Amino acid sequence: MAVRSHFPLSIEGYLPGIKCVMGVGPVDALMNAMTLVRRFFEEHADVTPRAGVPPKQDS
Repeated sequence: MAVRSHFPLSIEGYLPGIKCVMGVGPVDALMNAMTLVRRFFEEHADVTPRAGVPPKQDS
């Protein structure tokens, strides 16, 4: 018998609050959550992760 699992997912400005992504097991729930994350980045191709040093601001 399969155990249903969930994976909490939050994407600021895209999902309203925290969504519980369901799956047949923990790995399936994780894969379903990653599908939503991939869809987000496909729809928002101009979004980049905030990595690296921020640009200097003139004061």
